[in-house]
Amino acid sequence: MTMRSKDIDIAAVRAILGPGLSDPALVAEAFTHQSYANGRPGVRDNQRLEFLGDAVLGLLSAEALCAADPDADEGAMTARRSALVSGASLAAVATGLGLPRFMRFADGVRDETERTGTRTAAALMEAVFGAIWLSGGIAPARELFHRLFGDAVSRLGASPPPDDPRGALQTLSRRLGFGEPAYTLLSQSGDGRDFTFTARVSCGPHSAEASAPGKRRAFAAAAARLLESMRQQGDKR
Repeated sequence: MTMRSKDIDIAAVRAILGPGLSDPALVAEAFTHQSYANGRPGVRDNQRLEFLGDAVLGLLSAEALCAADPDADEGAMTARRSALVSGASLAAVATGLGLPRFMRFADGVRDETERTGTRTAAALMEAVFGAIWLSGGIAPARELFHRLFGDAVSRLGASPPPDDPRGALQTLSRRLGFGEPAYTLLSQSGDGRDFTFTARVSCGPHSAEASAPGKRRAFAAAAARLLESMRQQGDKR
């Protein structure tokens, strides 16, 4: 059995995202949820494209933010990139475009997923960029990125960087002579769609743990918790 794309409205998807998505099979893959692919030989879900698209978005956002503010330092750029392509941001863009309605889900999954679908919508946005990269390379991916995120890049480049607990912890750790903070992913749990990650961060003799729905958010939450603890201890000395 080979992948079928005729049950996805390829023309409608391309009308929204542009002609850079030239391979119908990649479009179908990008819009296929894991639940649909399970038990269907030859049908791929969008997880591999999501993995690739995450890297593509990281590259394009870094390029755009560097161009938008040539004087920003690494910490500010990292914080801005995290805000620009966060799960919430990607999900908002995908939902605003109406993309989740084209996805293929197993029977009985769609309603539940759409009620708690931020993770699914963000993964779809990443998969779209993975598909467009494989379809046409960097040029169409860059064009789509600037069309969807250009306004946000301009706003971030003209505003102070958002809170960056990892950057602030790194600065404090270096100042105290502990070197770079060390991050460890302790565990993850979930039902195949929505995961909770638990992470630990250590700076010298200090450490903290936190949980969040996403590895980056768990690392950031642990950093914020340790940063607050170390600052409080510093206030007492």
